[in-house]
Amino acid sequence: MALISTISSVISICTKYSKKGWYSYYSSSELSEMRWDAIKNAELFTGFLKTAVISAIVIALIALVLFIIAKIVKSPKEYASNLSMINNTAIIYAVGSVLKLILSLIYAPLGLLVWYAVTVYASFTLINAFRDTLEVESTDTLVLATTGVFSAIIVILAIVLSSILKVSFGDITDILSLLNF
Repeated sequence: MALISTISSVISICTKYSKKGWYSYYSSSELSEMRWDAIKNAELFTGFLKTAVISAIVIALIALVLFIIAKIVKSPKEYASNLSMINNTAIIYAVGSVLKLILSLIYAPLGLLVWYAVTVYASFTLINAFRDTLEVESTDTLVLATTGVFSAIIVILAIVLSSILKVSFGDITDILSLLNF
Protein backbone atom coordinates (compact mmCIF):
# COMPACT_ATOMS: atom_id res chain seq x y z
CA MET A 1 0.00 0.00 0.00
CA ALA A 2 2.83 2.35 0.84
CA LEU A 3 4.52 1.69 -2.48
CA ILE A 4 1.27 2.33 -4.33
CA SER A 5 0.87 5.64 -2.50
CA THR A 6 4.41 6.67 -3.40
CA ILE A 7 3.97 5.68 -7.06
CA SER A 8 0.69 7.60 -7.15
CA SER A 9 2.43 10.71 -5.80
CA VAL A 10 5.17 10.49 -8.43
CA ILE A 11 2.60 10.03 -11.20
CA SER A 12 0.61 13.05 -10.03
CA ILE A 13 3.77 15.20 -9.90
CA CYS A 14 4.79 14.11 -13.40
CA THR A 15 1.35 14.77 -14.83
CA LYS A 16 1.16 18.16 -13.10
CA TYR A 17 4.37 19.36 -14.71
CA SER A 18 3.65 18.43 -18.31
CA LYS A 19 3.41 20.35 -21.55
CA LYS A 20 -0.38 20.23 -21.37
CA GLY A 21 -1.99 22.94 -19.26
CA TRP A 22 -0.32 25.67 -17.23
CA TYR A 23 3.26 24.67 -18.01
CA SER A 24 3.03 24.65 -21.81
CA TYR A 25 5.40 27.62 -22.18
CA TYR A 26 8.30 25.95 -20.37
CA SER A 27 11.01 23.97 -22.12
CA SER A 28 11.48 20.26 -21.48
CA SER A 29 14.59 20.84 -19.36
CA GLU A 30 12.76 23.41 -17.20
CA LEU A 31 9.85 21.00 -16.74
CA SER A 32 12.28 18.24 -15.80
CA GLU A 33 13.88 20.49 -13.18
CA MET A 34 10.45 21.43 -11.82
CA ARG A 35 9.48 17.75 -11.57
CA TRP A 36 12.64 16.81 -9.69
CA ASP A 37 12.24 19.76 -7.31
CA ALA A 38 8.64 18.73 -6.63
CA ILE A 39 9.69 15.11 -6.05
CA LYS A 40 12.40 16.26 -3.62
CA ASN A 41 9.92 18.47 -1.75
CA ALA A 42 7.23 15.77 -1.62
CA GLU A 43 9.05 13.83 1.13
CA LEU A 44 8.25 10.51 -0.51
CA PHE A 45 10.42 8.41 1.84
CA THR A 46 8.77 9.66 5.03
CA GLY A 47 5.36 9.29 3.39
CA PHE A 48 6.28 5.74 2.38
CA LEU A 49 7.31 4.85 5.94
CA LYS A 50 4.21 6.44 7.50
CA THR A 51 1.90 4.61 5.10
CA ALA A 52 3.70 1.30 5.70
CA VAL A 53 3.42 1.63 9.49
CA ILE A 54 -0.23 2.70 9.33
CA SER A 55 -1.03 -0.22 6.99
CA ALA A 56 0.66 -2.69 9.35
CA ILE A 57 -1.25 -1.30 12.34
CA VAL A 58 -4.58 -1.45 10.48
CA ILE A 59 -3.91 -5.05 9.40
CA ALA A 60 -3.04 -6.04 12.97
CA LEU A 61 -6.13 -4.30 14.40
CA ILE A 62 -8.50 -5.93 11.91
CA ALA A 63 -6.98 -9.32 12.71
CA LEU A 64 -7.44 -8.57 16.42
CA VAL A 65 -11.11 -7.70 15.93
CA LEU A 66 -11.65 -10.95 14.02
CA PHE A 67 -9.80 -12.84 16.78
CA ILE A 68 -12.06 -11.30 19.42
CA ILE A 69 -15.15 -12.27 17.41
CA ALA A 70 -13.81 -15.83 17.06
CA LYS A 71 -13.23 -16.07 20.82
CA ILE A 72 -16.73 -14.74 21.57
CA VAL A 73 -18.30 -17.52 19.48
CA LYS A 74 -15.90 -20.00 21.15
CA SER A 75 -13.99 -20.99 18.05
CA PRO A 76 -10.48 -22.47 18.37
CA LYS A 77 -9.22 -20.00 15.76
CA GLU A 78 -5.77 -18.49 16.26
CA TYR A 79 -4.60 -14.91 15.70
CA ALA A 80 -2.06 -16.04 13.08
CA SER A 81 -4.75 -17.48 10.81
CA ASN A 82 -6.72 -14.22 11.06
CA LEU A 83 -3.58 -12.29 10.21
CA SER A 84 -3.02 -14.54 7.21
CA MET A 85 -6.56 -13.90 5.95
CA ILE A 86 -6.11 -10.14 6.35
CA ASN A 87 -2.79 -10.26 4.49
CA ASN A 88 -4.37 -12.18 1.61
CA THR A 89 -7.12 -9.56 1.45
CA ALA A 90 -4.52 -6.79 1.51
CA ILE A 91 -2.72 -8.42 -1.43
CA ILE A 92 -5.97 -8.49 -3.42
CA TYR A 93 -6.54 -4.86 -2.52
CA ALA A 94 -2.97 -3.88 -3.49
CA VAL A 95 -3.23 -5.58 -6.88
CA GLY A 96 -6.56 -3.80 -7.42
CA SER A 97 -5.00 -0.48 -6.46
CA VAL A 98 -2.21 -0.92 -9.00
CA LEU A 99 -4.82 -1.80 -11.62
CA LYS A 100 -6.77 1.30 -10.60
CA LEU A 101 -3.69 3.49 -11.08
CA ILE A 102 -3.07 2.08 -14.54
CA LEU A 103 -6.69 2.37 -15.65
CA SER A 104 -7.12 5.86 -14.22
CA LEU A 105 -4.29 7.03 -16.47
CA ILE A 106 -6.39 5.87 -19.41
CA TYR A 107 -9.82 6.97 -18.15
CA ALA A 108 -10.33 8.17 -14.55
CA PRO A 109 -13.90 6.90 -13.97
CA LEU A 110 -12.89 3.44 -15.14
CA GLY A 111 -10.13 3.31 -12.54
CA LEU A 112 -12.56 4.39 -9.83
CA LEU A 113 -15.08 1.76 -10.89
CA VAL A 114 -12.42 -0.97 -10.78
CA TRP A 115 -11.27 0.22 -7.36
CA TYR A 116 -14.81 -0.01 -5.97
CA ALA A 117 -15.25 -3.48 -7.46
CA VAL A 118 -11.94 -4.68 -5.99
CA THR A 119 -12.84 -3.23 -2.59
CA VAL A 120 -16.17 -5.07 -2.56
CA TYR A 121 -14.52 -8.28 -3.79
CA ALA A 122 -11.76 -8.11 -1.17
CA SER A 123 -14.32 -7.46 1.59
CA PHE A 124 -16.49 -10.39 0.55
CA THR A 125 -13.43 -12.62 0.26
CA LEU A 126 -12.43 -11.77 3.82
CA ILE A 127 -15.95 -12.22 5.17
CA ASN A 128 -16.44 -15.60 3.51
CA ALA A 129 -12.98 -16.86 4.48
CA PHE A 130 -13.56 -15.86 8.10
CA ARG A 131 -17.00 -17.45 8.23
CA ASP A 132 -15.87 -20.68 6.58
CA THR A 133 -12.93 -21.21 8.95
CA LEU A 134 -14.81 -20.61 12.20
CA GLU A 135 -16.22 -24.12 12.76
CA VAL A 136 -19.42 -22.81 14.37
CA GLU A 137 -22.67 -24.77 14.17
CA SER A 138 -25.01 -21.79 14.43
CA THR A 139 -24.45 -18.57 12.55
CA ASP A 140 -26.82 -16.76 14.92
CA THR A 141 -24.11 -16.41 17.56
CA LEU A 142 -21.67 -15.25 14.88
CA VAL A 143 -24.07 -12.55 13.70
CA LEU A 144 -24.77 -11.46 17.30
CA ALA A 145 -21.08 -11.35 18.23
CA THR A 146 -20.12 -9.49 15.05
CA THR A 147 -22.90 -6.94 15.53
CA GLY A 148 -21.92 -6.40 19.17
CA VAL A 149 -18.21 -5.97 18.44
CA PHE A 150 -18.78 -3.62 15.50
CA SER A 151 -21.28 -1.57 17.54
CA ALA A 152 -18.74 -1.23 20.33
CA ILE A 153 -16.06 -0.17 17.84
CA ILE A 154 -18.36 2.48 16.34
CA VAL A 155 -19.22 3.88 19.79
CA ILE A 156 -15.55 3.97 20.78
CA LEU A 157 -14.61 5.70 17.50
CA ALA A 158 -17.41 8.27 17.98
CA ILE A 159 -16.20 9.06 21.50
CA VAL A 160 -12.57 9.33 20.40
CA LEU A 161 -13.42 11.51 17.39
CA SER A 162 -15.64 13.79 19.46
CA SER A 163 -12.89 14.26 22.04
CA ILE A 164 -10.23 14.86 19.39
CA LEU A 165 -12.35 17.27 17.35
CA LYS A 166 -13.82 18.94 20.46
CA VAL A 167 -17.37 18.47 19.19
CA SER A 168 -20.32 17.33 21.26
CA PHE A 169 -23.01 15.20 19.73
CA GLY A 170 -25.80 16.85 21.70
CA ASP A 171 -27.47 18.43 18.71
CA ILE A 172 -27.94 17.50 15.07
CA THR A 173 -26.29 20.75 13.99
CA ASP A 174 -23.09 19.72 15.81
CA ILE A 175 -23.04 16.44 13.92
CA LEU A 176 -23.70 18.21 10.62
CA SER A 177 -20.91 20.68 11.38
CA LEU A 178 -18.48 17.76 11.14
CA LEU A 179 -19.71 17.15 7.59
CA ASN A 180 -19.49 20.87 6.67
CA PHE A 181 -23.21 21.25 5.97
